Amino acid sequence: MSEQPWSLTTTEFDYVWQTLNLGDYPFPLQVPSFGRTDRDRVSIALRVRDSLRDRGLFHVSAPDPGLERALRVVAAAEQWLDSVWLAGENLASPVRVITARTDGRTVLLRQEPGPDSHAGGTLTLTEIPPQRLVDAALDELPEGKPGAWRPEPMAADALAGTVPEETSPWEPKDRAPHLRELMSGTHRAGGQIGINLRESGRRRRALAARWFDRADDGRYLAINTAGADGRPWITVAPADRTAMRTRITETMGELTAL
Repeated sequence: MSEQPWSLTTTEFDYVWQTLNLGDYPFPLQVPSFGRTDRDRVSIALRVRDSLRDRGLFHVSAPDPGLERALRVVAAAEQWLDSVWLAGENLASPVRVITARTDGRTVLLRQEPGPDSHAGGTLTLTEIPPQRLVDAALDELPEGKPGAWRPEPMAADALAGTVPEETSPWEPKDRAPHLRELMSGTHRAGGQIGINLRESGRRRRALAARWFDRADDGRYLAINTAGADGRPWITVAPADRTAMRTRITETMGELTAL
């Protein structure tokens, strides 16, 4: 059995995934199918298979058992997190991460940025302890300190300017400009984390966290909730690891209860 982590190009990943008949790629992976014609696919497949064999990742007619097991966890997970974000100089293509768990096994899959928003880069898979489903996803985020602003929650339509602030009884007139300034400033990184559950063939997903890093400040967590007035409200708060983990855990509990 080969040693992990397993690192694959998009062509290698596509070849192994299709060999195992694992179906569609889970969000947010971007893996293009290789070859434009059947002849191209056969030629490329032979080259890829030989390359994988040289690296100990393919044996006779099947992938390495460890790699196959990891891919099957990703494809048939009962619980998984999907995380995607943009950071630094590369704003054309995001980093994409999945942490997936099923049958007592958990896998971390990270896809590096690709040439554009519709094409990802190299994919790396690592088996991790089952209890690290959430923490492993947070570990992959770029480093960031909590921001210093603590704006009060406000209605989403007031923030967007679709409801005149002077006609809304639910928030002070001067709240929207402050929150707009916070959210519209220069962000050096930003992304989202979703939670997915699969049970008896039924799949459910919820957006757990949206976050952003202000260039001159720090990291914030943006949370959408239902307000007492029936409208969606937005809460923006400084975000450290504990705050993000708490939010993800709470959302997972809510999704499980549905």
